[in-house]
Amino acid sequence: MTTGLHILILDDVRSDAELMAFELSESGMVFEPNYVSDKASFLRALDEFSPDIILSDYSLPSFDGLSALIIANEKYPDVPFIFVSGALGEELAIELLKKGATDYVLKDRLSRLTPAVTRALQEVAERTERKRAEEALKESESRYRSIFENTGTAMLIFDENKKIVLANKQFEQLTGFTISEIEGKKSWTEFVHPDDLNKTESLERKCGLSFKKSADDCEFRIVNRNNDTYHVLASIDWIPPTTRKVLALLDITSLKKVEKEKRDASLYARSLIEASLDPLVTINADGKIMDVNQATESVTGLGSTMLIGSSFTDYFTEPDKAHEGYLEVFSKGFIRDYPLAIRHTNGKVTNVLYNASLYKNEAGEIQGIVAEARDIKERLEAEQAILKTNEMLRSITSELVMTEERERRRIAVDLHDNIAQTLAITKLKLDVLLDQAQGSEYAKPLENVIDLINKSIGQTRSLMSDLSPSVLYELGLTEAMEWLGEHIQDQHGLRVIVKNDPKIRNIDKDLQVLLFRSTREMLLNAVKHARAKEAYIILQKLPGRISVTVKDNGTGFDMNGIDHHSTKTAGFGLLSIRERLNHIGGIFELESRPGEGTCIRLIVPEQKQKKKEGTRRISRSISDK
Repeated sequence: MTTGLHILILDDVRSDAELMAFELSESGMVFEPNYVSDKASFLRALDEFSPDIILSDYSLPSFDGLSALIIANEKYPDVPFIFVSGALGEELAIELLKKGATDYVLKDRLSRLTPAVTRALQEVAERTERKRAEEALKESESRYRSIFENTGTAMLIFDENKKIVLANKQFEQLTGFTISEIEGKKSWTEFVHPDDLNKTESLERKCGLSFKKSADDCEFRIVNRNNDTYHVLASIDWIPPTTRKVLALLDITSLKKVEKEKRDASLYARSLIEASLDPLVTINADGKIMDVNQATESVTGLGSTMLIGSSFTDYFTEPDKAHEGYLEVFSKGFIRDYPLAIRHTNGKVTNVLYNASLYKNEAGEIQGIVAEARDIKERLEAEQAILKTNEMLRSITSELVMTEERERRRIAVDLHDNIAQTLAITKLKLDVLLDQAQGSEYAKPLENVIDLINKSIGQTRSLMSDLSPSVLYELGLTEAMEWLGEHIQDQHGLRVIVKNDPKIRNIDKDLQVLLFRSTREMLLNAVKHARAKEAYIILQKLPGRISVTVKDNGTGFDMNGIDHHSTKTAGFGLLSIRERLNHIGGIFELESRPGEGTCIRLIVPEQKQKKKEGTRRISRSISDK
């Protein structure tokens, strides 16, 4: 039952007004009445009383019901207005209803008042609810329209004939057609690539009429106005309770392009991996093999299905060493030329050098290691061949040097035994002739000839000394070094101080020649290149070895700027000395600093042998010795 009503009653007869209120209260209606009888009180009640319904007499002494109806409709058009009058003709009643009256009741039939009031209030309630529902619908439509237009996805609504009823701006941009060209004029399948129409049919079957289902994740191509093709991901659903459907199209063209680029890059990377003749393997952070190429399968004798997932250390002859290299990659980020040996299932062992580095994902997270093994069998064989060749060349070089020395000695002996003797005998005979020719015209010419003979004898002796000093062969190495120091000082002005070790005796002849010639070469270098003023020759007897050290006070050079194989600084002469020492198992030591001179030390075994001990470089200064 309606409660708490405000009922405004306009009637100039108070008893009639109270009778209306009594009739309503008798029906159980709870309300608060407000009785007015003129215009002023009526207007005041409208503003202050806020009536839910108005009951009015038609005929009033100073105010009529029609005027009251007009005022009420202007102020409160939703408040029901019922005429309760003593006499109303049918025509007047119809006219009043047309002007906005809700109903009319005759005073002599007040039994109709309660139903009329109840019906009027119900209509108001229904009208109010309908209005609220309409406003809610408008709000909902506005909200959904906003969503429809701003989803970022091309959307459209189509009917049972696939005709597009509604499309959003994104669909307009995707297709290149305007909304006016699309809505009501085109079927949505007109935009589908002809080769993909079967996919759209499958999409709609999933969303069949009989099941009222939705369908999504269907991929096909859209062709726009300019015949450009776009890849879209579609979803479709019903709009209850209509027969229309909504279709959403997500443009995935860029995504497809990126995916294709990734696939192409992956295929390209894979082709590079498989094209490699070297074994390539990917290892995860747990030390398990993730991927291999054909070369890895060949060198291990196992297929990829057996290799992938296994521990990578299982295929090396030294698993611990392989694991150490693996840890080093994680520590340094890479490893270069790490020597290992791979074991084949048939027992064959392949020596390899591993190069590996970390690989990361797009987020920069370490995923594992990519490693390449280079087969060095041919390299090792080539190195051995080079070593043999070098040894042979050293042997040939040493033999050539000794052959040269023997030839020098032979020529020196020939000069001494033949030319020098002939010149000496000639001089003696000329001396006799000069004595006999004294005072004659022949004396002066004979003196000139004797002077020329004396110069020839001196030149011959000097040539014999340069070719092969007899002191080396007749007196030994220590005396030869003393003679060499005096000879260099006389010829080039370099002051040479020789310090001999008296314990040095009975050295192999070939070694004596090598040390003597090498010392001479080093002293000449000090004169020509280092501009030295003073030099030392120091001979020492070591256990089973002989040491010769040549030190000078020349310009010196930076040891860090040369390679021990380079001849640019050391010169071909020093390179030759070093190689000859290597051939007989000797040692060549070189130390120098700019402005501090150079020190070269030659160490040879007492007896000639063929054992390579290598060349050492010493970076300390001469003052440190």
